[in-house]
Parts: sequence; structure tokens; C-alpha cells
Amino acid sequence: MFELYSYETNKERLIVCCYFALTMLSTVGYGDFYPISNLEMMSAVVIMLGGVAFFSFTMGNFIDIISNYDKKMGSPDRMPLLNTWIISLERFSGGTPLRMSQVDEITKNHQYFWNNDRLEFLKNDDQFS
Repeated sequence: MFELYSYETNKERLIVCCYFALTMLSTVGYGDFYPISNLEMMSAVVIMLGGVAFFSFTMGNFIDIISNYDKKMGSPDRMPLLNTWIISLERFSGGTPLRMSQVDEITKNHQYFWNNDRLEFLKNDDQFS
């Protein structure tokens, strides 16, 4: 039923080819169009291989972006700044160290704030560099 030479205009041929390629590459394959001649069969094979290669390349890059998101675009490590701030508090209190329960509470509160800060995207990225 494919027989491209039976269609009168190039526009009709293009529409049939695009329809066939989309149904084939989406694995729907209705069966209303199928290659008959050797040239059509070879073209279908090339389209299938090219489609699989393109899809694999695209998905591979997408997965790479998603898996490396934190490394490439992740949030900075703020714990060194928090530790410096806690040491400053100890100096301010006359050199007496803070109780561990206080340090744990300060750390817990800061972690909560960092995880739930809705305005994080507005802040300058290089302030933690």
C-alpha cells in the first residue's frame, strides 16, 4: 500500500512518508501503510535505525543532565560557614564552648531553613564561593 510513485504530487508523498515515519518510530504501526518495494524497505530500515540512534542519544543526554544536576547546578555546601559562625559565638561568649544541644539545635534550624528557603533562586550564586 505504500508505493510512493502512485501519488501524483510531492506534497502527497511527503505527507504519506511523514505519517509512515511517525507511526513506525512511535511503534504504533497501524499497518495501513507499509513498504512494498526494496527501496521502500531499505528506506524504512534506515529510518528505524536512525530513529533508535537519535532517541538513544537524546535520552542518554537527558539522563546525564538529570543524574549530574547536583554536581553541575547543585546548592553550595553551607556547613563551613555555619561552623565559622558557631565558633564566632563561642568567642563572643568569652571562650566557653556552646553546649552540644545548642549546636545541634542551631544546625537543625539552619538545615530546615536551607531546605525550605523559597527565595533561594533569587540569591546571588557566588556568595558561597
